[in-house]
Amino acid sequence: LQTINTKLPKADFLAFSPDGQTLLSVHFTTFMQGNDEETLAKYFLWNTSTGKLLREFDDYFNLEKSPKHFVFFSPKGDRIMFDCGVDENLVLGICVMNAAT
Repeated sequence: LQTINTKLPKADFLAFSPDGQTLLSVHFTTFMQGNDEETLAKYFLWNTSTGKLLREFDDYFNLEKSPKHFVFFSPKGDRIMFDCGVDENLVLGICVMNAAT
C-alpha cells in the first residue's frame, strides 16, 4: 500500500501499532568513533497511510539497550516494549519507551 524510504540499508525490527496506523522501524547502524566501531539503534515511527515519518527518536541507544529478539506496541499503542540487555553482561530485561515523547 505504501513504500517507506528509511534511507537506511535495512530494518532490523518492525512492529505495527494495534490500530495499524503506525509502523515502528528499528535500525542498527554502525559508525567509527576514533579507532573503535560503535553500533547504535535508531527508532522511527511512520504513518502507514502516507508513508511519512512521524517521529525519529531523539535518543539513540547502544546495543545494551536495543532489542534482541522482539519489539511490539502495548495494546493502547502508547508504549513500545522490547527485550534488551540492561548491563554490560547483557542480562536481558524488558525495556519500555513512550511512543509519544
